[in-house]
Amino acid sequence: QIQVLAFLAMSLVSTYVGKRLAGGSRDPTDQPLLNRRGEQMIGRMATLAEPIKDGRGRIKLGDTLWRVSGPDLPAGTQVRVTGAADTDLELTVEAVLD
Repeated sequence: QIQVLAFLAMSLVSTYVGKRLAGGSRDPTDQPLLNRRGEQMIGRMATLAEPIKDGRGRIKLGDTLWRVSGPDLPAGTQVRVTGAADTDLELTVEAVLD
């Protein structure tokens, strides 16, 4: 039992020390959206590659097809990206009126 308690104590101490040393302070970066591809797309314009039906469709931005949600719109409609969900790379779009 002493070995288990010693192991537990050392584990807690080394976890605490490791977090203090490795965590450090998070310095602000000049590229806050570097690894947030969905958020990088907010504000961009695109043409619907597929119609939005029942609130779901697809657009092509760059070389990637993105799932989008928004009001039902026909393919070929010019849209603006208004939001992004990080967990499943889904964008929210709105139609652009000329």
